[in-house]
Order: sequence, then C-alpha cells, then structure tokens
Amino acid sequence: MRTRALSEEQRKAILALAAAPVRCSEFRADFFNAWNASELQRRVSGCVNAGYICGNDGSPIQQ
Repeated sequence: MRTRALSEEQRKAILALAAAPVRCSEFRADFFNAWNASELQRRVSGCVNAGYICGNDGSPIQQ
C-alpha cells in the first residue's frame, strides 16, 4: 500500500467537498434478475414454500 501526503490545495478541496451544503434525499439501487424463470419457480416452490433448506442444485437437504 502506498501513501503520500496531500498538498494544502488538495486538503482544502476535500474539506470544501465534505462541507458542501448539499442534502442527499435520493437513493438508488439496481436489480438485475438473471435467473431462468422456470428454475427460479422450481426452487421457490420446492424449497422456500415447502419449508426446506436446499443445496446449490436446488434439491432439499434439510427440512
């Protein structure tokens, strides 16, 4: 890991940014559904709704 001292100008810029009178009233999140719909339905029905703990292959391993 490398570190270096900031110049006076860099420190002032960071302080100005940190002290800027801006309110954050907006948040954002992205969701990407990459599941095959039929496989997802199989796992929800066979694991979640049935009350099983399932393995990586979607087969029940524990109730």
